[in-house]
Amino acid sequence: AIARELCSIFESNGDAFFCLTRFLDIQNLTTSSAKTGKVIQSWGVSHRVRVLTELLQREEPQLHAFFAQQQVNYEEQVKIWFRSYFAESIPSHKRTEVQEIWDRLLCAPADYIVFVGISLLQHLKPRILACTKPSQIVALLKSPQPPNQIDRLFSFLGDRKMSAD
Repeated sequence: AIARELCSIFESNGDAFFCLTRFLDIQNLTTSSAKTGKVIQSWGVSHRVRVLTELLQREEPQLHAFFAQQQVNYEEQVKIWFRSYFAESIPSHKRTEVQEIWDRLLCAPADYIVFVGISLLQHLKPRILACTKPSQIVALLKSPQPPNQIDRLFSFLGDRKMSAD
């Protein structure tokens, strides 16, 4: 999904390739020992989903509790969001919004995607809480509608720090 979207954005395959490699680089970061070169720690999609879950519990306890009450495993959908940088989930008529999200992700620290995910959940919160069946919630998460003006999505970020310890 990412490569397809990038090829549709760029006139040059070289530019699309550069951006694709950047996305792949930030998808799985590792820390290595300076002395041995051995991988000490690795962060990927699973790590980012765990961080999002912790932030959701702290920042949006009502929403987190609602997911639990409805027995909705939102983490599975968030994994898809993060693996495709939202390209597989956000509807095709919202491609401009995906590209605006990508502009920010390419220039931000790797874990910024977590805050984008939290912001999207906060944007969807009224619609999620209005759902009466788990299947409605899952359908909403599978094809989330970001705001028409993407800056509104990022307004949910406020002054948050980039640490989610």
